[in-house]
Amino acid sequence: MKLVVLNGSPRGTGSNTKILMDAFLEGFTMAAGAVAEAQQLFLYRDSDDLLIKSFTENDTIILAFPLYTDSVPGKVKYFLEQMKDLDWLGKRIGIVVQSGFPEARHTSFIARYLERLIQRMGAEHIGSVTKGGVEGIQIQPEKWKARLKDCFHRLGEGVYRTGTFDPDILAALRKPWELSPALRRMYRLMSRVGLADFYWNYNLKKNGTFEQRFDKPYEREHHSLKSSS
Repeated sequence: MKLVVLNGSPRGTGSNTKILMDAFLEGFTMAAGAVAEAQQLFLYRDSDDLLIKSFTENDTIILAFPLYTDSVPGKVKYFLEQMKDLDWLGKRIGIVVQSGFPEARHTSFIARYLERLIQRMGAEHIGSVTKGGVEGIQIQPEKWKARLKDCFHRLGEGVYRTGTFDPDILAALRKPWELSPALRRMYRLMSRVGLADFYWNYNLKKNGTFEQRFDKPYEREHHSLKSSS
């Protein structure tokens, strides 16, 4: 078996997607030993020629990316458009969609679209991971994310042993599908006391943009255009 993970995160090698797929590849290679080949490529770093070659030469392809405005990142869309004229027959393709939203439901719609695309192109769909609550894992203590990484590790093992994503692991990763009433109340409370914004404020400060967080540059430009007309 020859497997390639195509990482479609704009963050590339510093992405949450890479953390998850590193665990997946560890599980796959541990189960396969020297019998199978596996690698991870990055849509926002590697050349189009290399990506097309990887699609052509590998029989198992995992397309992994974060949800971007309820859809795929631009480079993932571009990649899929490039693949439309290639032969998909005999390919086994899995999808991993993760997002910062706590509920997995947000990721399910693009996963369903891609499942249909894979089937229409004549390839075999081996499963879709729909996982919420991933944003912020890079600042979590290792023991907090150990369970999540273990799920992806076992998912990789399963792909080598059975050729598909384990449905029980997919079901576990899908939780929570929706926020319970108790969790909704908790998030409302966190929002009132400012805890819900902690991670975003942390990144704003890290990038020196915290003081500009309420800026409306396009609104100023709009007023300027109206004044000059």
